[in-house]
Amino acid sequence: MIALATSPALAPGKGAPYVIAAYIVFLALVLIYVAIMARRLIRTQRDLAELKREVERREALETEEREREPVA
Repeated sequence: MIALATSPALAPGKGAPYVIAAYIVFLALVLIYVAIMARRLIRTQRDLAELKREVERREALETEEREREPVA
């Protein structure tokens, strides 16, 4: 335990800039990932709404066609 406390690699203050830089890079990567996922979610929601409108339009057209067919 004493060897770890006196190790120059663990000297206080020498590694702090690297630790801070590592945290900044990690945070940047997480934020980029969240931004990409948000864009994908928005695009997927837009596509889903478009598909829903298309299905509703087709159902309305089919209903109109059934109503126009002569009853035999």
